[in-house]
Amino acid sequence: MGRVSTGWRLAKASWSVLRADSSLAIYPAVEVVVAMIAFWAVAGIGIGIGQSASAPWLTVVFLIVGIYAATYVVVYFNVGLAAAARQSIDGRDTGLRDGLKVAGTRRGVIAKWALLEVVLGLLLSAIGGLLSDAGARTFANLIAGVAGFAWSLATFLVIPVLALEGLGPRDAMNRSVSLIRARWGEALVGRTGIGLVVFLLALVPLCGFAVLATDLEKAQPTISAVAYALFALVVIVAFVLGSALSVIFRVELYRYATAGEPTAGFTEGDLEAAFRTA
Repeated sequence: MGRVSTGWRLAKASWSVLRADSSLAIYPAVEVVVAMIAFWAVAGIGIGIGQSASAPWLTVVFLIVGIYAATYVVVYFNVGLAAAARQSIDGRDTGLRDGLKVAGTRRGVIAKWALLEVVLGLLLSAIGGLLSDAGARTFANLIAGVAGFAWSLATFLVIPVLALEGLGPRDAMNRSVSLIRARWGEALVGRTGIGLVVFLLALVPLCGFAVLATDLEKAQPTISAVAYALFALVVIVAFVLGSALSVIFRVELYRYATAGEPTAGFTEGDLEAAFRTA
């Protein structure tokens, strides 16, 4: 329960920042729409070309490019959100333009970081699929999972570093690792719990709408359709809220790691508990 209670307090502190500047929620909301458009604009063309040319490999190439385009959009908006969150925590009024203006000056490093994320993600996904033996595949997937977790921990502060320092991918990752090690030490395990808290809050309405939609699908199709729509709405709201709170928290954690003092309603104990020794 320690992780949940810590996550709850961190989520509340991040929520206070978001409530004071609701424009921060616009970033992940717009991000979802633009990322989907970017992906399907590329993938749709690739599917059409691949089918007409009877060349499935062309479709795969366009799908990968579409994934990169969507990843670029996600990183771009997260960098913008981090920049705006920093301004908001400092007491300045912000809007969508303020953060995106900063992200616009980081286009080169954002493109490189998005490429790195896509390449690593594809490699980790392909590790198990390339093996035919079930035991070897299971072991490979386990290794990929551990590597993915280590990557997420090492890059936890990369988005704030990209937004606030403008370093390149390699330097940004090294900076993230050095900040975490300097403040929290070696052999760490993340325990922020914000994503878990948002999931738990969304779980009850999601289960309720799912049961309602399936039970009434034949007897009351109209009500069932409304329930499906509300289910989708809860998913979107949970994603937007979780993304916004996560980036806000990472910005505050970056500030704490660099300045040593908590701000914006966060406490030193909770920020210290964001990571624990393995």
